[in-house]
Amino acid sequence: MSHPALHLPSTWCDDPRVAELARACDIEVVADAAIDAPQIDGRSFAPPVLSDDGRSLLLDTPHAQGQLWLPSHVPPDMVDTTARRIVATAHACALARGFVEADAGVIAAMALHAATSGASLQGFMQDPANLPMLGGADDVERPAPAPAPPFGPGLYALVDEAQRVDAILAQAGDDLCALQLRIKREAHAHLDDAAFEAHVRAQAGVAADALLAHRVAASIVLVINDHWQVAGQLIALWQGDPRRKAVRIGVHLGQEDLAALGRDGRAALRALLCADPQRPVALGLSSHSLWELARARAMGPAVVACGPVWPTLTKAMPWRAQGLDNLAWWTAMAGLPVVAIGGILSPAQLRSAAATGAPVACLVRALSDEGLAQWSAWQDAWQAGRREAQARTDPSGTTRIGWPHPSLPGPVEPVATPRRKGTPADPNKYKVENRPSAIDGTGAFAGEDIPAYKKIGEIRGESISVREARQRVKGQARIMMVEISDKRAIDATQSTDPLRYTNHSCQPNTVLRIRGGRVELYAMRAIAAGEELVADYGETHHDGKLRCRCGVPNCRGAL
Repeated sequence: MSHPALHLPSTWCDDPRVAELARACDIEVVADAAIDAPQIDGRSFAPPVLSDDGRSLLLDTPHAQGQLWLPSHVPPDMVDTTARRIVATAHACALARGFVEADAGVIAAMALHAATSGASLQGFMQDPANLPMLGGADDVERPAPAPAPPFGPGLYALVDEAQRVDAILAQAGDDLCALQLRIKREAHAHLDDAAFEAHVRAQAGVAADALLAHRVAASIVLVINDHWQVAGQLIALWQGDPRRKAVRIGVHLGQEDLAALGRDGRAALRALLCADPQRPVALGLSSHSLWELARARAMGPAVVACGPVWPTLTKAMPWRAQGLDNLAWWTAMAGLPVVAIGGILSPAQLRSAAATGAPVACLVRALSDEGLAQWSAWQDAWQAGRREAQARTDPSGTTRIGWPHPSLPGPVEPVATPRRKGTPADPNKYKVENRPSAIDGTGAFAGEDIPAYKKIGEIRGESISVREARQRVKGQARIMMVEISDKRAIDATQSTDPLRYTNHSCQPNTVLRIRGGRVELYAMRAIAAGEELVADYGETHHDGKLRCRCGVPNCRGAL
């Protein structure tokens, strides 16, 4: 699949910045003298409107409305023609890449800031300085959030009842930076509002006492989900308690709750956050899209969540899984600590999330009795991923990232790439990419989300006898050889199939199957975009003499 072409007015195509922008977005441009605005497949889309003072773009879409405040003003001499042309082109390019209009507006703001501040457009989507803030439609000034309190790094526990907290802290207290009480109103519909608030306060008291008993109150933030007014009540109540006032309070809100606050509600929330300058409240916000990240940044949170990283069954969502590629982009671009959340069901997934550089990861399943019994495996995975993230940073301390992928289907569909006559069919059912692996050499990585149990593709190669195969592997440091029967084998060492770089892991996410003489790879679970594809090689020609480098907990140690 590829992006559709973008038709631009012929006069626009003479502008070098427009051409540079299209290249940066990897969109083919067709000059068209018969149109006066960008078109995709004959359709025009209204871009966000640049304010007369060049400070913001007015976003008015089905998904989000408000002022997209630019990091700096557009120079007055560029507001009329140049800036609006850049906005319209970037907006259309983003739609052609599959983004919804709200996300396309954020991308247009980023391109506009890069173009009008003298920065290169080629890397505008990888420069955090270009990211705008999304305020309310009724805002008249650019948000100026107060500095947020420090948050993380560490693991983020999420529980729905305080009675679990003592057992969690006993096993995992040293590894946590936050503990969230996620007490949903609908689960207590039998209580009136006053009784429900009393229940939340009582649960918070139990959790606070457990934090104090385990002597981790200074290092773990107690986060109240949704009910920020109750958090304010707790702060007031605990000021007179010599013990509980030492507990750090945090608040987490979803985007729907944040959007519903309005200007007065946002002002009240900000007042709560900094009511005590000596002990500011740590605000956490969810985000699933570019516009939600921009809206979160306008509130100055201590932390922003990016999810779901993997598909999750605990909460019904319209969003596509973010994958490791989007998580890496969030981590590099947000300008504040990012929490990896959603679908982290195994230590291997936790390690992959940590390897993106995300400083905080949210755990649910790991906090069950079974998960806590194996807590050392989760600890090892977190530390291994953090080391991998450090190894991937360049000397300037940054990690190379690409474009994020859309988290919702946009109004423009991708187009099928025709296969040239005589070109063999692609054996892969899902996109697979090759790049350096933290395990060994080059690895195979998911280029898109892959559902559980689906066929990913095939590994093709030269069909030879088993006898010849066993001769070829002698003395070879790297070779891809698969015995498909007692008599035949496939030598994929020279294959151009990207799956031929599938590395071994003692905790695999794929499985090799031999069907009709073909070597096929299947997903053992849902695999996120950007995650390395690994298989258990089983018995190999190394006869247990080659050290295994997978690094997972309970690694067998050798191949």
